Amino acid sequence: MGLLERILHIIVTIKHTIVLVFMMFVSVAAAQEINCYNDQSCGNMTIPYPFVVSESCALEKKFFINCSTKEPMLGENVWVTNISIQTHEISITSYVARLCYKKSGTGETNRPSLRVPKFTISSSKNKFTVIGCDSYGYLYGNGKNQNYSTGCFTRCESLDTVSANNSCSGIGCCQIDIPSGFKNISLGAHSFFNHSGVMDFNPCTYAFVVEKDKFSFSRTYLAEFPEEKQPLVLEWAIDKAANQYMCGKNATKEDKVGDGSGYYCKCNQGYVGNPYLPHGCQGIIHFDECQNNHHNCTVNQYCINTEGNYTCQPKNQPDQLLVIKITIAMELEGLRKTEKHPWVNEEVMNMEEIEYLLAETSNANDGSITTSAYDSVRNPVSLDFSGR
Repeated sequence: MGLLERILHIIVTIKHTIVLVFMMFVSVAAAQEINCYNDQSCGNMTIPYPFVVSESCALEKKFFINCSTKEPMLGENVWVTNISIQTHEISITSYVARLCYKKSGTGETNRPSLRVPKFTISSSKNKFTVIGCDSYGYLYGNGKNQNYSTGCFTRCESLDTVSANNSCSGIGCCQIDIPSGFKNISLGAHSFFNHSGVMDFNPCTYAFVVEKDKFSFSRTYLAEFPEEKQPLVLEWAIDKAANQYMCGKNATKEDKVGDGSGYYCKCNQGYVGNPYLPHGCQGIIHFDECQNNHHNCTVNQYCINTEGNYTCQPKNQPDQLLVIKITIAMELEGLRKTEKHPWVNEEVMNMEEIEYLLAETSNANDGSITTSAYDSVRNPVSLDFSGR
């Protein structure tokens, strides 16, 4: 092989190597892009997009879930237990504030705080709670560029007066709503008289924010509340400042209620899925919203599934049109009996006139009208109109 041929062979080999390396980079990049959109997992929990376990995939830093310890963590040490893209909520756990005294009079306390500046602590899902019989607690927070503080207290002299189990009614346990818009909070647990009068059955004060449906009071908590953390719900949204439209196909943008700094994506009516994925919202031709509890009908309404949608119908409510028809029919019968209108003063009423007034047409050969309204005319209820 001559020198020229060798040079050409080397050039061709280098070109092939460059092409192969380039294709490898493209494949890796494409795989990374696909993985960003796929649901991921951390421990036993599924991580739905836009939340990701790869920092390079995160749309915003707040959507990165750290899984380095095999447990889903938000930020440095906030343990995540659930993420919902339907309700735009993220469930976490948060520390309990406590103040405990010994009979010697010495006390031990902590002062936990939670900082989630890119999220909002849900005011509709959480309650501020204090447990104790010589106790009061403060909740300090900030949001909407303002500082807030609130709290509640509870006093009792014996277990006999303490609220029953499963009831946090103000004696031994008190709860209050929290203000909307909180992004950072700190908690304080306090005692009026160092628990000196109730030391035998209640040596401590406990204060915490908790998801209201996940807490149930027990009298045994006065002696010792065993939990170090409690479940708490945060609200999340896409930051408008990101200047990037994140809603996929068949999805619609909806501004977050409150400070207006963010927005949600929701699948259009008749579609379900992840609205943050390019093709995450899929048609639901055979999906039953009623059967799968994807509806907002109240307990006083029936959910009736329709093609790609549903309707809510009131329970035990009579047909309003039927009521009107029966009322008209009874009035006509009363007028006929009292002879107030000559056009109904006949022994047998004119069928065409009645049908016109009731907006019904008879199909029976014998002249009867097969509607409940007309049947009421033919067989009226036992009411005496003779005195009219």
